[in-house]
Amino acid sequence: MKSLATPCRGGIDFFFVDSRNGHTYPCGYRGDEDLGEFPDLDLHSLKTRKECRQCDWECFRDPSELFSPLLDLRIAPQRLITRLCQDRKFFKLWKEDLLYYRACQYFNGRIAPSTGLLDDWQKAPPHQPLTAH
Repeated sequence: MKSLATPCRGGIDFFFVDSRNGHTYPCGYRGDEDLGEFPDLDLHSLKTRKECRQCDWECFRDPSELFSPLLDLRIAPQRLITRLCQDRKFFKLWKEDLLYYRACQYFNGRIAPSTGLLDDWQKAPPHQPLTAH
């Protein structure tokens, strides 16, 4: 059976910029695919839009998995329906991930984490919504 894992969006929606020389790469794992200096990056001319499942790093894999059902709903609804029928566990875990994402205040680096929201997330059963603090 074909892998149901979502391909990484690294090199499509996310990029790694090396702070040493300012060069851009699809991700840190694909460091042999130099896309040139960041200011010169032309997103419309990129030829690196291949489906990648080479790693399981959290940097780009997590947002790729988290947003995949929404992207599929928009661009490939049949793929979403197929996945829903074949991989119900994914959607259960996806719901839990969304609740965790919310409890982490959407990983906003500008504000401190809310220990109250994280405590509520840790105590709540997966089907129970969180309360705001």
